[in-house]
This record gives sequence, structure tokens and C-alpha cells, in this order.
Amino acid sequence: MSRKIVISGLSILASLALLGVGVYAALVSTATATSNTFSSTNPSLLISTNNTTFNTTVGGVTESGIIPGGTPVVHDFWLQNTDTDPGATMNLTATINVTGGSGGSYNDNLSLTYTCGSTTAGPFSITAWNGHVPQSLGTLAPGGVVHCTLSTSLPSGDSVDAGKSVIFDTSFDGSVGS
Repeated sequence: MSRKIVISGLSILASLALLGVGVYAALVSTATATSNTFSSTNPSLLISTNNTTFNTTVGGVTESGIIPGGTPVVHDFWLQNTDTDPGATMNLTATINVTGGSGGSYNDNLSLTYTCGSTTAGPFSITAWNGHVPQSLGTLAPGGVVHCTLSTSLPSGDSVDAGKSVIFDTSFDGSVGS
């Protein structure tokens, strides 16, 4: 008889175990998110000298006959943020790199000012601009275009820089994020 009791007890335990698994399964639900994809924005800054054709590189300007104390020489250009991500506002900066010319005191006296929209960097001498910390030119919204100018001048009374020249590249950078 005790064997019948043991078998009955085991049957009851097995039934309870199966019932527990069935109850657990009845109280669980699953949802799945598939193909999660993350990608970073792709900033793209372009430049134009005519506000119609934008490229990554444009030819610079040549200006001769700058007169000390004369009216500053101004050249227009435009920068465009072609990124369409709504959070991709660019922080614009400019640096220059002297690549040639007769330099000397001319690089200390020739003054450059960059203005983009309502932000102005300068006036700074070529020496101060050359290879130093990038100067801020404000921000540019995604898909936006900003009108910029380069203004160049020599101070009054500058007689030591007659016939001097400088050649430089300007790099405009548009960074997104911190």
C-alpha cells in the first residue's frame, strides 16, 4: 500500500509541475524589435564664389595694388551646409596657411577680416592668422547658406611693405557635435 501512496504522491507532484509550467507560459508575452539601425550624420561644407555653384574647393582671389590706409579690399563668398539631418547645425571656423610670397613685415601689417552672416573674426594680421587656433565664424543650419566676406587692408603710413606679397590658403571647417 505504501507503494500506491508513493506513486499517487509522485503523480500529484508531476501534475502540479505541469500546471505550474502552463500557468507560467500563460502569463508571458514577447515582442521583438528587429533590424535596429543607427548611423551618424555626414557633415558636408561647400564653398562658392558666385552663390550658385558650390564645391569643396574654389580658386582664391588675386588682389594687387593694395594702398596703405586705403579702402579695404572686400571679396564675397558663400558657405553651404548640405547635411539634411535636422540636428546637424555646423560650428564654422577659419584658419589660414601661408604657402608663399615675400612675407616679412608685410605678414605683420596686412590685416584680414572674415565675416559670415553676423559673425566677424578679425581683423588679424597674416602672422596672427597663420596656423593658429581656428577663428569662429558662427553656426550654419542644415541645408543653409551663409554669405561671407574677406576684407583685406594695410594700415596708414606703411611704407616698408611696398611691392611685398603673400599667398595663403584659407580652410573653412564645419563641425557637428562636441
